Amino acid sequence: SRRKHLLVAFAVLLVIAFLVFLILSVTVLFPIKTVYAGGSAIYTQREIADACKLKNKNIILASEKSTEEIIRKELPYTDSVKIEKKFPDTVKITVKDAREYACYKIDLSYYIVSEKGYVLKKVISPRNELIVIETSGVTCKVSEQVKFSDEKIKENTEKILSVLESKKIKINKIDTTSAYSIKATVEDKYDVNFGFSSDLESKCNHLVSMLDEINESGGGSIDLSGWTQTNRQGTFKKKSLH
Repeated sequence: SRRKHLLVAFAVLLVIAFLVFLILSVTVLFPIKTVYAGGSAIYTQREIADACKLKNKNIILASEKSTEEIIRKELPYTDSVKIEKKFPDTVKITVKDAREYACYKIDLSYYIVSEKGYVLKKVISPRNELIVIETSGVTCKVSEQVKFSDEKIKENTEKILSVLESKKIKINKIDTTSAYSIKATVEDKYDVNFGFSSDLESKCNHLVSMLDEINESGGGSIDLSGWTQTNRQGTFKKKSLH
């Protein structure tokens, strides 16, 4: 009937109108005109607002993940980004600053990284309180995540860091250059040889008990390379004064 045809035609027009609006809303409509920024103790509001490059971009398409990546390229000490959208044309960006966590030693340079593994900056000499990481097959580029050529080395590096930290052991330095001889310097005075990466958590538990017993002010070396589930032993050698 004529009425039925009119209803179908009206429904089709509604669908077309909706699709047109949808296309326009992510292309022409809702451009961002105002950007408020804050939250950082390192970067100014202007620096963040300029770095995000959101001006005149579509407010619907603006995402925290992509904006975080864009900002980090210019402002490396960015840990995370939160976006609040106020339609039709305003966004508020809150930046959380990255904390210096450790540094990778490559040749004669040090690359300071955040807890998320992003490279913050390159320095000649790092602050003493930062964990120094020596390993092989690693590439560091400011504002990007640390890249490993060998997944096993990455796994060993992350494991030794997480296990020692979970045991509340102060880490000064770790060396995962060799998968057969993982080493660390802890509590400012003990050089530890863990040997293979196997049983690493159990070795750290043993290390905790040894540190409680040793309590040697001068420090020394601890060898856990021979530790196994059937030979649960470690040795301590006092540091020589000469």
